[in-house]
Amino acid sequence: MPSRLYNRSEARTLSARYCYSVFLRHPIMLDRVGAPTDPRVVAEIGPGASIGAGLAALLAGAETYYGFDIKAYHHGPRTAAVFDELVALLGARTPVPDERELPNIKPVLDDHGFPGHVLTEARLAPALAPERVARLRLALTEGGGDPDSPTSRPLAPS
Repeated sequence: MPSRLYNRSEARTLSARYCYSVFLRHPIMLDRVGAPTDPRVVAEIGPGASIGAGLAALLAGAETYYGFDIKAYHHGPRTAAVFDELVALLGARTPVPDERELPNIKPVLDDHGFPGHVLTEARLAPALAPERVARLRLALTEGGGDPDSPTSRPLAPS
């Protein structure tokens, strides 16, 4: 198998700010073209070492996340730390990291402010409710995010 398919930098997907920035660009761009921005189910091809963008989608209100990758990753303590950082970033309505911080991230945005018109308080309040965040974290740490786990399943806050 060509190495370009599986030898990518894992460091960036272990950065909560990188994952946050990648995730936020999706609802921003979907909103720009008038497409729905609040999917119930999110699937990601090639999530990398942390599944951080998928975790951000769950924290923004998606109900189920599927991550498909050519390489099996162990989603352990570092992924849990990314999750916790994502909770803080979304909770603070942090602006989208820009090209000075993450120079190769696309698409380039005109406005890096938090997209509150897309991720509204009405959407985020229940998505970030402490009970839901606790259920998501438990699903993450109990094997829901580990592709090698015999209990591997879609990650969902149920």
